Amino acid sequence: MKAGIPDLEYLEVIGDVAIIKCKNKQRCKEIAHELLGKLKQVRTVLRVVGETEGVYRLRTYEFLAGEKKYLTVHREHGCSFLVDVLHVYFNPRLATERWRVVQDIPRQAEIFDMFAGVGPFAVLAAKYREPSFVLACDINPRAYELLKENIRLNRVDVFPLCRDSSTLVAEFKNFFDAIIMNLPGEGLYYLPYALHMCKKEGIIYLYQFWERKKVEALLTKVKKYPVRLLEFRDVRSVSGAKHQYLLKLQKT
Repeated sequence: MKAGIPDLEYLEVIGDVAIIKCKNKQRCKEIAHELLGKLKQVRTVLRVVGETEGVYRLRTYEFLAGEKKYLTVHREHGCSFLVDVLHVYFNPRLATERWRVVQDIPRQAEIFDMFAGVGPFAVLAAKYREPSFVLACDINPRAYELLKENIRLNRVDVFPLCRDSSTLVAEFKNFFDAIIMNLPGEGLYYLPYALHMCKKEGIIYLYQFWERKKVEALLTKVKKYPVRLLEFRDVRSVSGAKHQYLLKLQKT
């Protein structure tokens, strides 16, 4: 039972937007109105009707109750982020994970957020780690526009780009001290590009979806690259046997 409401299977809150899944679909609108009464910060309730999919990692929603709007301001660790829940990927449940990684990044580092979205990793790193340089890249034009707004909103020094990060190898060869790879569906595919852009002894924070029972196969794949595995951590269960893992790698 989520928020003390029967039949509420899943709840996440991004700013003032609540996103839900219901065990009993017939009760969804009723549950949505209950949420508006219980969670005072919530002004919009949406139901998930499709899985995260596509290059931009988007979900499909049904509007249920409250104000019919999709742009919101989400606050996390002293920063504010404009999020368009219809057109960008953002997971509020990873707030603790983001903070953990940001705190691990060395100070005065040159940092690359390869799949930045609206910028939570990049903005937090710029605000709290006194970096020499932060590059934040995303292929989604809407995420890029909001990334620029969030850089201004939080008054941080981040250089934004709307590109496929794999196209930046020639411009940033052996350049970065720390690279964040939060694209768990394709992390391993992009690892060679990250290695080209990472300095020797630099750190790569690689996220990857993988079946829990087959993690040895994942580690075997990673060992083929010129890296040292510093940390391997189960971040969260995604669905069924699939989990999201963090691999903290050091380029050798």
